[in-house]
Amino acid sequence: MPERYTKDSLPTSFGTLKPVGYVMAALPSAEAAAQAAQALTEIGFSLDDVLYFTPSETTQDMEAGLRNSSEAAGFGYEITLMRRFHKLAAEGYRWLLIYAPQREHEERIKDTLAAFGAATAVKYNRLTVEELI
Repeated sequence: MPERYTKDSLPTSFGTLKPVGYVMAALPSAEAAAQAAQALTEIGFSLDDVLYFTPSETTQDMEAGLRNSSEAAGFGYEITLMRRFHKLAAEGYRWLLIYAPQREHEERIKDTLAAFGAATAVKYNRLTVEELI
């Protein structure tokens, strides 16, 4: 089972974000992100399972990742996601990174995030990245 990360310990692969066992979701406002996080606790997740990122935090991290990613990352889907995430962060989206190592979590997370207007949600698996929204 993947470990729980903190904002300071997020893993990368070839310089791009790669939090295996997590769902990364973009919410349109601070209120929507807070409500989605609360709704996740109501369906069994703990607050420790959810990391919140502001647009400025995400923009800084994504810019650094895009600058520092290796050329090998350019062939992968992760760099495409980072570009999309960077654009959404620049538009003011808030981010939730949700610890969800088990497949049965995905549908509950997807339904909850969709109810709060998530623009995207992706699940990082060991070898793949799966779009939930």
